[in-house]
Amino acid sequence: MKKLSKTENLVFRTGALLMIAGAVSYLAGGWIPVALYVVGVLMFVSMQARAGYEGNDFVIVRLRRQQMFGAAVLVLSAVAMVAQQLGHTIVRYNEWVICLLIGAVIQLYTAFRLPSDDSENTNGHGKTGVVKSVGLLLGLTFIMSACSEHYSVTGTTTVHGMEGKMLYLKVYDNQDLKSIDSCVVMHGKFAFNGKMDSTMITNLFLGNQSLMPVVVEEGNIVVKIDEMAQLVSGTPLNDSLYNFIQRKTQIDNQLAELPRKEGRMVMDGMEHDEVIARLALEAQMLTARGDQLETSFIKSNYNNVLGFGLFMILTSEYAYPVLTPQIEEIMVGATPYFLNHPYVAEYLKVANENMEKLQQ
Repeated sequence: MKKLSKTENLVFRTGALLMIAGAVSYLAGGWIPVALYVVGVLMFVSMQARAGYEGNDFVIVRLRRQQMFGAAVLVLSAVAMVAQQLGHTIVRYNEWVICLLIGAVIQLYTAFRLPSDDSENTNGHGKTGVVKSVGLLLGLTFIMSACSEHYSVTGTTTVHGMEGKMLYLKVYDNQDLKSIDSCVVMHGKFAFNGKMDSTMITNLFLGNQSLMPVVVEEGNIVVKIDEMAQLVSGTPLNDSLYNFIQRKTQIDNQLAELPRKEGRMVMDGMEHDEVIARLALEAQMLTARGDQLETSFIKSNYNNVLGFGLFMILTSEYAYPVLTPQIEEIMVGATPYFLNHPYVAEYLKVANENMEKLQQ
């Protein structure tokens, strides 16, 4: 094996340290951690490649090939990290962490297996230092896999008016809308990628126009927008939310159809008073079905963002916080997670105060 010079050995060790620094600081965001990691990988891999083996020992040749494969996977991890930072659709989740894990395992394995003496291995640098560096990198990979949560939203649209327009993902922050991500619609496609601290309900905006809710959660979220419908799927909470929306839309469409139904019934010769009575009963039944659907949905989602998300939408229809029979029913059996949400807690506090004033 070719022995690295002192300068090359310094470059090799510095590269390992930069890789560790970039991986550790990546959760903080920004391009500096990415630059540290990429430069570190290039330094580490290039010096490892220089320490070639010219002998014919089959075992060493095999291990050397495995070592260079591990180096190639580390380079691939750097490419995936850059792509993820750019929000490119070729990456969906933490692909760079997976590549780093594979590369680090291979590097650690070959560092142990390649022959060495007490001070240097066949790459010309201390085996103990290599094992410690790669071992630390491997440990950090497991930590990154456990702690880092990313979202991936890919969408398509057939609405021509959206081409070239900017889309935003926005969340409510103290009653104000705050943009957390943005992208441009290109050839009917768009994508959002980023890191998140927790699952949250966002709204997809086209400029200042709200289009649809999107639950930002771990996984591959798929958005479809056309002239007739809007749908989000691919993750559990989004699937649940849009199943509810479709069922609620069906009830709302039946309610909207009642005035036209009234005209048809009158044209068919029915007495107008009888028509009004029948349709009033039907409207009452449809409204009750809609209320029960909302109540059941909130109750089944007490312990996730969908519960208080729909509660916010439901109560925003009132001029001021009040306790209606539907809200009182929602509160029966409510969990601490739901009741302690800032919006829910504040709404109930003010609503109870308002009800006391109304009773005086």
